[in-house]
Amino acid sequence: MYKDKNKYLNPLYLFLLICLTAISSCTPASNYPRKKSTRKYRYKTKVTVKHKNITRNRKLDVLIERYWGKKYKFGATGPNRFDCSGFVQRIFKEAYKYKLPRTSRQQYKSGTKISKSSLKYADLVFFKINSRKVSHVGVYIGNNKFAHASTSKGVTISSLRNVYYKKRFVGARRVLWKK
Repeated sequence: MYKDKNKYLNPLYLFLLICLTAISSCTPASNYPRKKSTRKYRYKTKVTVKHKNITRNRKLDVLIERYWGKKYKFGATGPNRFDCSGFVQRIFKEAYKYKLPRTSRQQYKSGTKISKSSLKYADLVFFKINSRKVSHVGVYIGNNKFAHASTSKGVTISSLRNVYYKKRFVGARRVLWKK
């Protein structure tokens, strides 16, 4: 076996050194440009409307997507931060040119009272979160889902079947269409 006091002259050592140098000079994968996502919506559930007489407002969907993930701030009306009623007020103004009152309690008094079973796209859904009075509002988007500004997640989509919201559901109002 070949032994040399100077290990740097060992052919095996030189071979390994050349291989490691060649590997380390390669560009890491993280420097390559990433492929852009082609997904339109960030929320995972596909929203469908069961009611044939309601046509979806594409602009409302676009606005929900635009404001998705914006942070919650009490009293804020956007465009970078929202509270629940400020979010609903803003998207109704932009999508339908409809002026809603400012707070969730005031919004609960507007429109026509409807049952949970007769919810349609763009109806308002109300909840009692931390009080005995209405304190939270969202926009129904079909398939038991509603868009709202959550204190923990910001603007997001949740399910009416979620135990948390199911227990706190107060009622619904229709402000755009007649019953």
